[in-house]
Amino acid sequence: MEDVKATSEKGTATASTIVLAIDVIGLLVLGGVTLSAKRAFAKMFADMKVELPAVTNTILSIPTAAYVGVFLSLIVVLILKEILIRAGTVKLVINLAAIVGGIVYLSVYIIALFLPLIELMTQVS
Repeated sequence: MEDVKATSEKGTATASTIVLAIDVIGLLVLGGVTLSAKRAFAKMFADMKVELPAVTNTILSIPTAAYVGVFLSLIVVLILKEILIRAGTVKLVINLAAIVGGIVYLSVYIIALFLPLIELMTQVS
């Protein structure tokens, strides 16, 4: 019985480590995409001289250093969690929640950036 429990805990720990690696890579990619999209859209909207919705304006006005700080802090917290928390299932759930959080963040970010373009298209048609 103890062998089954040990095997299960080892499997959970392995799964948690794999998902952590996906989290870290995902956060690095997400950070890069966020910063490059922010620059490109800010330039495009400045050239178009359009009035931006509040959510888009807020996202574009957040300093680059803040984005970098948040993404790096999240990576550090996820790695520290792996070291400090003993329960493998808890670590795995937190890592999976981080993936879901990244997907939600990316969805909101994309919608906020494309909102002015959607509004322009509705005005044209």
